[in-house]
Amino acid sequence: MTNLCNELTTSASTLHGHRQQVHTNTNTGSDRSMNIVVFGVTEDRKSTVWREQVLDALQHVAGRTIDTDDMLRVGRFVAGKTRPVVVRLRSIWDRRLIVSSSYKLKNYNEHVFIRPDETLETRRKKMLERIKVRAETDGKRVLVVDGVLSEDGVDVFSLKNGNIRDQNV
Repeated sequence: MTNLCNELTTSASTLHGHRQQVHTNTNTGSDRSMNIVVFGVTEDRKSTVWREQVLDALQHVAGRTIDTDDMLRVGRFVAGKTRPVVVRLRSIWDRRLIVSSSYKLKNYNEHVFIRPDETLETRRKKMLERIKVRAETDGKRVLVVDGVLSEDGVDVFSLKNGNIRDQNV
């Protein structure tokens, strides 16, 4: 009986260590599948204030209380500017519900909006496409070569570095 108990204890501790390792690996910063980004939440030095605003917005959108794993502001505090908030949710279903129902924020606060968290590469590809469409509708000559977008012969945006205009200033 003692041997059986010892074996069970060993198995349980091995299983617990394995579970801990799997949990750690799935929580890496590269997994954005359960993240959303909330824009327009008023700045406050006290994190409890802006966290409560985010939770209120999420509850308004979902129609129920949403469980979050973590929230953090992106960037450095600058007076007069509003930094986005990355929210890690506990459920992929909550993320889908919030992203698909984010239009309800029009009735909550016109300055707050929600987007799914995306990699830098994905955001830059979407930005390149938006700039390209806007330039074409403005009647400019647009050319994309090796991930660099040019308007009327002037390089404007790069998939590698983002806005080129901002870097030359």
